[in-house]
Amino acid sequence: MWSFSNYRRGELSTWRPWSIATLPVMTLASLVGCGGSPPPKVVIQEEVPGKPAPRAEQVAAAAPAEKAQKKKENEIPFDAFFDNPLEVAATPGVVAIADGGPKKEPSGDKEKPPMNEAPKAAGGATAWTEILPADELQGEMKKVQNRLKASLQSQGTYNGKYKDIAVDGAVIAGLTGIAIEHSGDFSWKKNAPLIRDYGFELSQAATGLGKDNYEKSKAAYEKLESVFSGSIPPGAPTPAPQRPFGETADRTGLMKRIEQARNHLRDNINTEAKLKSETESIVHETLIISSLGKVISTEGYSSADEQEYQQFAESLIGGAKDATAAAKDMSFEKFQNAMNKVNKSCDQCHASYGNG
Repeated sequence: MWSFSNYRRGELSTWRPWSIATLPVMTLASLVGCGGSPPPKVVIQEEVPGKPAPRAEQVAAAAPAEKAQKKKENEIPFDAFFDNPLEVAATPGVVAIADGGPKKEPSGDKEKPPMNEAPKAAGGATAWTEILPADELQGEMKKVQNRLKASLQSQGTYNGKYKDIAVDGAVIAGLTGIAIEHSGDFSWKKNAPLIRDYGFELSQAATGLGKDNYEKSKAAYEKLESVFSGSIPPGAPTPAPQRPFGETADRTGLMKRIEQARNHLRDNINTEAKLKSETESIVHETLIISSLGKVISTEGYSSADEQEYQQFAESLIGGAKDATAAAKDMSFEKFQNAMNKVNKSCDQCHASYGNG
């Protein structure tokens, strides 16, 4: 009677006795293929207690010797097949797992830190005290109030100063936005959101010549003065406690104030003697440049999310801070170098983004 075992006896008439000795090697070869490339690292997992599996390095060491003895029949090497596939398939125990080597990490770009990092307070907000001390903020606000009082005496004075009035309105909005986040104590701080919004109203009213613009600007200024003195105008709206600088502090106006400061420093502080005699004024103007430079670098302004824009802002702020330090140290050479950096950053930024 014919049986599979009889068939196997016939088929294995050419069987070689060295097959038993090399069975582990042939088994491994059949698992990893017959290609010409080197086999991957093999990890052996033993599942049958008491029957330790051959170590991978032992199998690998035997491979060259086996390769030298390889024989073929009809151009097919014997070690391409199991001698007893059914027995191998039914035998639990050794499982060979190909190890493809170390995995590659994803090649995605790492998150980049913000280009322009200002000092942060404990809660994560900008530490404005380190950028613009309270007395400097208060001093600038008082100067703006005095200028507005003189510029809005009449329609005639308004017509001659309306562009400066718009700048002062933007500066008030920017300074009160800073004051809201500032740790300093200001007599008007509790009403700073309302002052901020009236400053914005003033900057939008003083847009041209004529009675209508004058009257709108005058009304906004009178409301500002009322709030500064602690009196809320009738019908005043309830302002949002905080708003992005870009919503209320017109960037063109803030840039004009920065330009005024740097032009004054360039044209007037041109000797070491001037530096030493006007140190207080120089420190104030350079602090205004760095603080308003920080304001216009915040979210809400167009292009503020662009790397080039942030680089220009960072250079402006850094140059202004260096100029402040040089003035305090009374180093005219360092002051000149710092102001060159400020002027260069402004010129390059205007060339790329214009004047507003």
